[in-house]
Amino acid sequence: MKECILNNSPIVYYVSGAEHKEWLLFLHAAFVNHNMFRSQIDYFQDKYNVLTLDIIGHGNSIHTQKGDSISGMSEWINQILKREGIEKIHIVGISLGAVLAQDFANKNPKAVQSLACFGGYDINNFDNALQKENNAAQRRMMLKAAVSVKWFAKANKKYPPIPNRHRENFMK
Repeated sequence: MKECILNNSPIVYYVSGAEHKEWLLFLHAAFVNHNMFRSQIDYFQDKYNVLTLDIIGHGNSIHTQKGDSISGMSEWINQILKREGIEKIHIVGISLGAVLAQDFANKNPKAVQSLACFGGYDINNFDNALQKENNAAQRRMMLKAAVSVKWFAKANKKYPPIPNRHRENFMK
């Protein structure tokens, strides 16, 4: 895959091919990078042009400027599509990537050919009761992280947003 840097942003993205008619974008979960999709890239690159990126603060997208935040991801993705000449794209998002995929689709519906979201929540029909439950669970996890990284890692093993084969790297 060819590594590219989006001008005036911290985003590093990767392109595999440009010879196919359709494009596929993979958006990764938190705490990992575009390599989360290595197997999928290998499988799909013979059928689609594949685009992946490292979400801000992840992988190689760490050279931020004052004012850069995750809220800029949809615009940066849109800039990448324009730079690469992509009019429509299939999007697959996992966890945090699913949330970002929905945000992009809401802001750029004509650019989305299809959308598959896994492990995220529906940003369009947010459930307040579920939010309270999630907030309580997140506070418990943050307490564990503040008290002991090992305790946090052990608790996180129960609910990792990453495939088993990548879990070992996260738990080190």
